[in-house]
Amino acid sequence: WRLLYLAAREWDRDNAMRLSAAVAMYSILSLSPLLVITLKVLAVAFGPEAAADAVHRQTRDLLGERGATAVADMVTD
Repeated sequence: WRLLYLAAREWDRDNAMRLSAAVAMYSILSLSPLLVITLKVLAVAFGPEAAADAVHRQTRDLLGERGATAVADMVTD
């Protein structure tokens, strides 16, 4: 039990919860530019309609129809 106690104490001392929240926030904020770059690269390689369709299919599989529509609206506006 001592090892578990020491690990929890160090976790708290290192402010790990705050740091993990910061990493999560920056990860979420980086997804939108990454999606735009991906769309542009795919549009050059396969054409704009094929790229938009491929990204829409992938986001629909991941987020559902409403999520995919929201992502498409963000990218096109």
